[in-house]
Amino acid sequence: MQAVRSVAWGERAVWEHGGAGSPFPEVAACATLGDLLRRRAELAPERVGYRCLDDGAGDACLTYGALDRRARAIAAALVDAGAAGERAVLLYQPGKEYVTALFGCLYAGVVAVPAYPPHPRRPDPRLRALVDDAEA
Repeated sequence: MQAVRSVAWGERAVWEHGGAGSPFPEVAACATLGDLLRRRAELAPERVGYRCLDDGAGDACLTYGALDRRARAIAAALVDAGAAGERAVLLYQPGKEYVTALFGCLYAGVVAVPAYPPHPRRPDPRLRALVDDAEA
């Protein structure tokens, strides 16, 4: 089981009150999480933005710069496919790939619908219902 945590974004109060006196003043100028990632990638591209904690296998980290570059590549592919304004079901386990895909959707203007991947040998009516409900 993996846990994903934000190294600098886990401060809910900072996100809500990122104005004067905040330890993260760049938050005040950002309207969305995508804006915040872009800003952090500009200011501190080598700083760890996400650390995916794995049971015993070691941590996998993403810097703000790497996350921004990967998310932009995903966003470009989504826009090229005509997906802007549409929905995309994200079938990922928690981890770097999920975080990157989520930000790719945010950058492209695609509504992300996260779901755990189904078991490969069992039908999953829950997933079918989710796809139908999301109109994805």
